[in-house]
Amino acid sequence: VQAGGATIDGGGTITLDGSFPRINGVSSSLLVIEDQTIEGRGAIGAGTISLDNQGNLIDANVDGQELRLDPISTGDFINTGTMRASGGGILGFENGLYINDGGTIQALDNSEVQFRNLATIQDGTLDSSGSGVLRVLAGINVFFEDVTNDGNMVSDNGSDFGISGTFTNNGNVSIQSAGAFSDLEVQAGGATIDGGGTITLDGGFPRINGPGDLEMIDGRLQGASQIDLNSTFRQQAVVAPGESIGELTFGGNHNNQFVDGGTVEIEIGALTGLPGTDWDFLDVNGTLDFDDNVLPSGAVIKVVSLDANGDPGMLSGFDQATDNSWLIADCTNIEGFVSSSVSVDTSDFQNDFCGIFTVSEDNNQLFLNYVSQAVETTAEGLTTLRGVVVNGGVEETFESDDLYLQYNPGFTLNANEPPVWLVFDGTVDSTPQFLNIKVESRANTPGISQSIEVFNFDTNQFDELDLRPTSFPNDSNANIGIPLTSEYVESGTNAVQARLGWRKTGFTILFPWTVSIDHVTWLLQ
Repeated sequence: VQAGGATIDGGGTITLDGSFPRINGVSSSLLVIEDQTIEGRGAIGAGTISLDNQGNLIDANVDGQELRLDPISTGDFINTGTMRASGGGILGFENGLYINDGGTIQALDNSEVQFRNLATIQDGTLDSSGSGVLRVLAGINVFFEDVTNDGNMVSDNGSDFGISGTFTNNGNVSIQSAGAFSDLEVQAGGATIDGGGTITLDGGFPRINGPGDLEMIDGRLQGASQIDLNSTFRQQAVVAPGESIGELTFGGNHNNQFVDGGTVEIEIGALTGLPGTDWDFLDVNGTLDFDDNVLPSGAVIKVVSLDANGDPGMLSGFDQATDNSWLIADCTNIEGFVSSSVSVDTSDFQNDFCGIFTVSEDNNQLFLNYVSQAVETTAEGLTTLRGVVVNGGVEETFESDDLYLQYNPGFTLNANEPPVWLVFDGTVDSTPQFLNIKVESRANTPGISQSIEVFNFDTNQFDELDLRPTSFPNDSNANIGIPLTSEYVESGTNAVQARLGWRKTGFTILFPWTVSIDHVTWLLQ
């Protein structure tokens, strides 16, 4: 491009082919692309000219080869068209300001768009499809200002991914670290993250930092590293420590605010254990602030139960009649916390429960608490159908206190009949919201099974709810839900009946064997 600049028009195609073809020119000249497709490999700009792509296609479409965009550092590259990598090609952005005014930058399947060396992308949309990647390379900062990401972005180990204005993330951004710091850096003046996508802090040393303040109003931020700046999370923003259970650190003496629906997701994989290992945890080396005088709707703690494999599911050992508490945050300082400033979302807690989840604060620590509201109804009567009483009576089953009602087996006509067979009678509220029966027992030998049946007042017979091995040698709980229909609660009297049986189903080491029953209760709310 000669002095004074040039315009390419005509609707044709320019193909850059060979070892290193370039479009360059006299320093500071301007190339206007009005109606033309430019494709291939090589370089456009070569650090010498400014460019204006007026609605056309620039396509890096040579497999394994790069088409590098490199305008003069004192000029800019205006794009209102589409700049893409396709067919396994690489489209590189280097140096200078790219004003992507209504334009699109794309990485199609098996292709890459790469950003490096002080490239600044302003406005427009980033997109990818299939295995295409939008990649921020390690080295000197790359900046994104008022950009929308609809694709898959990866920021490499040792990279600096700068954002300013509004970064609308509808896709996925992964800040990857494998030995070097990798930063998502908020520029002076601050940045807002919007959109419903996910940002993942992945690896050893990914960070969110910068001279500016961060506001996140939508999307998900997950990972187990460090946030080191003033931050505010509100509306649909979700912060999730770890990619499963993990610990997220808020570093420095910064203010970190969760208000107006801003959510912390806490995954729980165990009733007891270590914060950050058995359930999610926030380590806040600064202030955790819940006080918003303008939007006082408060923060949200979303509770997610995990099964024994670490997948969303039923939390092992959870007893809805037993209180529990988990330490979820340790802070240098907590401000603005009152009980009404934090609500708990239990939509992803999959166990049945008959209590409430709350959040409490003590000595700059936050606790997630489960408080059971179950009412226990103990048996009023006991009928021995089979078995020989060794010790105790029905009163030994009122509390879980290691005072036992004990039976040895009685006479049976066949092996399928339980030689210890007992009926417990009780009375419950006529309209409970839930109804469970809980049995705590053990045997003095393996090879004994326990059955739980409840009486159906419509059919006038017992329905079996549960059959399991009896615990040996320690007590174990069977906490079984009763279908909440009227046939299991007698009309007019509110009576309930449970029939419990124990029989030999395997090899035993003692005879006569003994069943010890510590606690039988109906749980209702």
